[in-house]
Amino acid sequence: MAIAPDIEDKNKCNIEFLARIAKDNLRDEDIIGFGDGRIYILLPNTTHQGALEVYNKIKKIISESYTIASGIMELSEKIDSKIIFKKVDEALEDALSLKNCAVVQEDLSSEPAMNWLDKKNKKHKNFKLFKKAFLKKLQTVITPVFYQKQQIAEQRLFETKVEQFCNEKNSIFSLKNENYHSYVEITYPGSVKININIYRNDYSEPETQCYEIAQINENLIGKIIDKLIRDFQKNN
Repeated sequence: MAIAPDIEDKNKCNIEFLARIAKDNLRDEDIIGFGDGRIYILLPNTTHQGALEVYNKIKKIISESYTIASGIMELSEKIDSKIIFKKVDEALEDALSLKNCAVVQEDLSSEPAMNWLDKKNKKHKNFKLFKKAFLKKLQTVITPVFYQKQQIAEQRLFETKVEQFCNEKNSIFSLKNENYHSYVEITYPGSVKININIYRNDYSEPETQCYEIAQINENLIGKIIDKLIRDFQKNN
C-alpha cells in the first residue's frame, strides 16, 4: 500500500512525520519506506481489508492536522513487483483525485468477469457501459445482499431499527438505536469506481473505500455489512 497527504496538504505535511506515525501503528514484520512525498508499506499475509484498517487508523490519528489518501493492492507471487508498485501508484493517484479516501486496485492475478470494462477504450471510456455495469451490480449483488443482511440483523439486534434501501443514486444499510447509529452508504459517482462510506458514532469522519465496478461481489459487500453489525454489537 502507498499513503500520501492530499494535494492541498502536500506542502504542510512532513512525510517523515507521517512515516513515523505509520510505523508506530504497524507490526514488527511490516516494512515501511518513503520517498517522493509518499510512504510505501508492505503488510505480509494481509488482505486489502487489513490494509484498509491500517489506513483508517492512521487517518484517524492525524485527521485534525491533515487528510491523506491511499492506494492498496494485495500481493501476488504471480505478479512482478514492478507492476505491483505501478498499480499501487495508480490507485494512489485515483485516491488523491477523490481526496481523503483509499482506492483498492484490482487483483491482476485473476481476470474478473467484467474486467473488459477497464480495458475497453482506455483513452475514450464509454461511461454508459460503466453505468450499465453498475446497475447490474446494484440489481444482482447490492440489493439482495442488503436484504439478506437485514433479515440477519433483525434477528441478532434487539431494540434496533434496521433499514436498507437501494437505488442508483445511493444505497444505505442502517443500524440505529437510542444510543448508537452506524450505516453503510454506497454511491456511484459516474465513473469506473464505486464509493463505499462507513459511518459510525465514534468516528468524526466516515471510513471511505473505493472499488472498481468489477470488484463488487456478494462476498465483498457481505463482509462489509457483517463487520458493521459486529461493531454495532460491540458498542451496545
